[in-house]
Amino acid sequence: MSSGSFQILRENILSVFRTQGTWLQRIPKAIATYRTLHERKLKYADDNVLSQKEIWYGPLFWCRTYGRPNMFIDKNLSEVVSREEMAEYVRFRYDLYKVLHPLWACFVFGGYSIFFVVPLWLGNYTWMPSNIGSKDQSVMQKWREVQDMNRYKHAPALITDYRWWYEWFLSVPQDHSTAWEAITEKNDVHRDPVLCRKIADLYDEIVPFHRIRRKQVRLILRAMGAASFPMFGKLCAQARIRDYWELILTEDHMIMKNKLLSRMDKDEIFDYAWRRYLVPCDKQLSEEQVLQRVEDYHVFLGGNSYVETAHFPNLFTLFAYVFGYYNDPAFLEADASELDANDFDHLKWWGRDQFLRRLEFENGPFRDEAEKHGQEKLAERQKKLLK
Repeated sequence: MSSGSFQILRENILSVFRTQGTWLQRIPKAIATYRTLHERKLKYADDNVLSQKEIWYGPLFWCRTYGRPNMFIDKNLSEVVSREEMAEYVRFRYDLYKVLHPLWACFVFGGYSIFFVVPLWLGNYTWMPSNIGSKDQSVMQKWREVQDMNRYKHAPALITDYRWWYEWFLSVPQDHSTAWEAITEKNDVHRDPVLCRKIADLYDEIVPFHRIRRKQVRLILRAMGAASFPMFGKLCAQARIRDYWELILTEDHMIMKNKLLSRMDKDEIFDYAWRRYLVPCDKQLSEEQVLQRVEDYHVFLGGNSYVETAHFPNLFTLFAYVFGYYNDPAFLEADASELDANDFDHLKWWGRDQFLRRLEFENGPFRDEAEKHGQEKLAERQKKLLK
């Protein structure tokens, strides 16, 4: 999303060498946390999670997909993993998407591709990991602003697609219309989390997440800031969404269950909210405003009910709720004046070619036959009109 420049390329190359040690230090900690999560999943998760059995499976491969039964929320994870370790692991997974994906060309095409990959990857902040500036807050601020611009670009399209798709399935009931309008509101409009959860429960029975389309998977990945190119299979791309939000919702449960929000400082709360797409950097929200959005988000998840059952809302409406804070069409690159343009300019050559062919036919060797045929057709039409 950001514009690349030689200056950014030079700064990022230097930052890679400076932060290489920091990145390597994160790997053993991330592996240890991953092993703990994986071992507990093998021990406590049900068969749908362990086998990752696809929902809505049929002979058509595009019907295979994942849903809520394939996600595991560990309600007692705080006994073995701290909040800080969980937050660091979530950041590591998010950075891993950005580091490994641009480097896939090096593994596929060999070392020569590095001359093309490095300028495209390091020339801007879009695909850089979050520790690119190490502890330099100014670089971190630039990185977050670039990620926010990427969210502003793709979130409106995602929410619009959701809205059209939902309303195509059924008419929104009158008693749910207020909630439906609330969840798709613009980013600065306060949304009642209780109403939003109400519409989430309604659509959970009608449009569960396993009915997701391939197009929607790509829209979610782009709004998240994860790569959607080259096109993965539907299951592979959806697995990224499932894995990331499984970690996010597990961290939410840990914080809500142990009431850890009051023990977090200002920067930790902002980082927690930003990773859930609740606080765009350009809004310059105060600590109270950030805390209000986090508390609304917890209410939307279900509050005490979520702590007890770990039953999270419909993922479609969850994404519409969190990405709604980036639902600002003013950031779109399109111009409204384009709507007045002719949509069929590309067909001018075709129409001109057909017109010339008709003139050539009517005035060529078959002119008399064409005229006779035309007169016969006109006579037949006149007879039908006189009946």
